[in-house]
Amino acid sequence: MFRPRHRRRQQLARDWRERRGADTDAEQVPEDWVQRPARDRRQSRAGEGARDLLRLAVAIAPSRLVAAVCAAFLTLLLPVLFMAPRYRIQAVEVTGNQTANRDGIVGASGLVGANAFLVDTSRVAYVVGSQPGIAGARLKIGLPRQAVLDVVERPPVLQWLDRRGRVGLDAYGGLHRLDESMADLPSVTDEGDELVRGIDCLPALTVRTAQAYAERFGPLQHRPSVGFVARAPEGWEVWLGQDVDLLEQQSALLAKQRRNLQATGGTIQILDLRFPSRPYYR
Repeated sequence: MFRPRHRRRQQLARDWRERRGADTDAEQVPEDWVQRPARDRRQSRAGEGARDLLRLAVAIAPSRLVAAVCAAFLTLLLPVLFMAPRYRIQAVEVTGNQTANRDGIVGASGLVGANAFLVDTSRVAYVVGSQPGIAGARLKIGLPRQAVLDVVERPPVLQWLDRRGRVGLDAYGGLHRLDESMADLPSVTDEGDELVRGIDCLPALTVRTAQAYAERFGPLQHRPSVGFVARAPEGWEVWLGQDVDLLEQQSALLAKQRRNLQATGGTIQILDLRFPSRPYYR
């Protein structure tokens, strides 16, 4: 049976042959190699193996080695380069807006000061497209520090008047600034000051109802307790409420009542058509 010392000598011989080649005489193992701890011998073999691979790579394909070193260097350099102040967006150009406020669009986008490489274009387009009066948006980044926001507006379909003044409303209830070219839009005079009470939009159903009534009966008034109110050509009020599904019935009843009054020569002050099955007048 081999003694422990002899087994250790055999292991050292195997390690020496792996390092120097299979033909090396095991008996020629140098004493300093014998005295080294096993961990140091493994590290020495690994280091020499790496150096051998490096020398082989330089001998076979030096250009590939240079390319690999350059690629590693650029990989470390690019994040530092991309985060440089040079690529912070400073100017945002807005196109396609006619009534929407440019400063409001730029502020909502959050682009000023953002890194051009880290901007989520889809998120910015969604946020801007959700603003009142905006139907959609598209963002284009121009390196190094410029952005272009192309917006598509919802055109106003109605004028809304209250004690603050006149504003435009699109089909979704969003607010617009009005100019002279929009003076022919259907109008509603609000006696309840709905928008003055801190509301920045109206329900889309309210806008559609007002638009349909105004196109059929002309300028309207809006009263909180009654709903929409029109005026007949003779000057008396027609209470319509807020149910646009009753529009055709109300229109027919109004025409019938006008014919009856013209035939009898009578006059009234109010015709309440909020409940067409029970019209009321006085």
